[in-house]
Amino acid sequence: MLLAAGILGPSDFGRFSLILATAQMLGMFATLGLARGLVRLLPDREATPGDRRQLWVWSCLPATVISALLALLVLALPEAGRLIGLPTDSAWHQVGLGLWLFGFTLSSLGQAGLIGSGRQDKAAIWIVVRSICFATTVLIGSFFFAPQFLVLACGLAELVVAGALLLLVNASITSDTAGSLSRAGLTSKLLRNGGPGWLADLSSQFGIWATLYLLTQSAWGPALAGIFALGQRAFVAVTMLSRQVSLSFVPILVHARGRDHASWVRASRRTLRYSLGIGSAVALPVLLLFLVSGPLMGEYGDHRTPLMAMAALGVLASWNTGMGVVAQTGGRLTRWGVSDALAAASTVTVTALLMDDLGLWAAVLGFGAGHLLRSLVLAPAVPLRSAP
Repeated sequence: MLLAAGILGPSDFGRFSLILATAQMLGMFATLGLARGLVRLLPDREATPGDRRQLWVWSCLPATVISALLALLVLALPEAGRLIGLPTDSAWHQVGLGLWLFGFTLSSLGQAGLIGSGRQDKAAIWIVVRSICFATTVLIGSFFFAPQFLVLACGLAELVVAGALLLLVNASITSDTAGSLSRAGLTSKLLRNGGPGWLADLSSQFGIWATLYLLTQSAWGPALAGIFALGQRAFVAVTMLSRQVSLSFVPILVHARGRDHASWVRASRRTLRYSLGIGSAVALPVLLLFLVSGPLMGEYGDHRTPLMAMAALGVLASWNTGMGVVAQTGGRLTRWGVSDALAAASTVTVTALLMDDLGLWAAVLGFGAGHLLRSLVLAPAVPLRSAP
């Protein structure tokens, strides 16, 4: 992404990142928490193969239909993009955005199906493959395509890779017997288990989108958003693997909590150790890359310090991810959702208040304040001591 950002330049990279954030926000909205519900309900030991098949089908159908309708709406109302800061100089932006949000929804469902089925190793491989495909498409597209066609290429790549994953997972979750749950009962159970997590994820996506939008509309324009976006990509690089590993602990935590409190505490500690350890291990080479690539960063070089600060914040976010997973499986769903909502609100508020005076540092400080607040809110939900 560092090479792609350098090729595009801060302004085009800022516009590209705003479209990406919009696609992810709309794609997350389309899941309605059904993907989160799958992660929690598929590992249930009392569920029959027929029940699991029912859960899978009735998660995919509504989310797929809603994301398809949103994609068509984006294509039908291109002028609406102007209201949320998207470029309207080419219809290809809208086409790429529509494909991207649809692919993002399919990807979320497929990943949830893998994790919920206990195939954490394949889920980890998938996240790496998806990231490599995305980075390769962005890098090649930056060389050969105009910005609007880069968005289209990324949307197509996301849709193809996510569609293949969804088909593979669908073929693996099969049953010759019918499930025992009614359709209304299935939907209610999925939304009840996944809704708080969905609100948390949606809040996070909104916080990123709103920050990019504010920076795009600032006196510095899309260039400032592009510089922040590079820092945010470094942040994602630090947190991506730890997030995946933390999610893979969900079935383990669910089973441990069902045994006894001591098992639950041990599993929680292990989740946090892995989250923090992996985040720290990934952060070191990312920070080193920024240090040694200063002369190659071009227009981004003058902002290397805030970019490194964004990457370092990924360690705190990795710890928060572990705490969020523990809170989720421990039934503290409201606290989990509230923590993400408060973090997003804090990020956007600090950025808006300080942007005119501090520029990029306002967004970095907002990001840091949001994740620190999330840590404080989640801490009481994490059991670190066994009951006496």
